[in-house]
Amino acid sequence: MKKKNIKKYILILIVIALYAFIINITKINCPIRYILGLPCPFCGTTRALISFLNGNIKQAFYYHPLFILSIPFLILLITSNEKYFFKMNRKTRTCILSFIAILYIAIYIIRMIFFYIP
Repeated sequence: MKKKNIKKYILILIVIALYAFIINITKINCPIRYILGLPCPFCGTTRALISFLNGNIKQAFYYHPLFILSIPFLILLITSNEKYFFKMNRKTRTCILSFIAILYIAIYIIRMIFFYIP
């Protein structure tokens, strides 16, 4: 693995750790929701992943029904320039990422209609 790639992964891990640290200290679950007053399409994903890891699958789906897609989505997004990590061409990767993004937007709209719009 190249030094440039290792530095990129270390930087990503530092950002994630910093985000988790800030959320833990400030008790702000979602910075976008805190600033705008509306949840983002990914709101609940972290809580869902934690619930899933604790074995509470029902609660995980309650927090965010697409939580299970967040891991492959992030892996594909982070490794988008690295041909050796996933043996797929750019068009296939773009189609998969687009499909997952459309699913997140669709679930976001449904959740907004049923849970946030009076």
